[in-house]
Amino acid sequence: MTLTVEWADFQHTLVAAVTGDIDAGTTPTLRERIDAGLRDQPTGTVVLDLSGVHFLDSAGLALLVELASRCDKAGQEFQLVCTTRGVLRPLQITGLDKILTVLTEQPHHA
Repeated sequence: MTLTVEWADFQHTLVAAVTGDIDAGTTPTLRERIDAGLRDQPTGTVVLDLSGVHFLDSAGLALLVELASRCDKAGQEFQLVCTTRGVLRPLQITGLDKILTVLTEQPHHA
């Protein structure tokens, strides 16, 4: 499945909607696309919307931790939107759902 990333910018919130599987084969592409989207983007909150993702492996989990750390160092809040079992389950098994901010629906933007 092809990986896509679509960006939306709301006041102080940058949302990246990801569609496709996140695995060892697609993680480098996802990292590049997110790096490009975050470059020179001084936003307060970064939301990675994984509602369109149905599979997440350890490479993807490692990328999420990396992104959360980068956002923290930049003073940005990092949130995940996860609605599928293929994404929620790996986060729960690893305990990352307790460490990362995981939302089950897209936050409303005023």
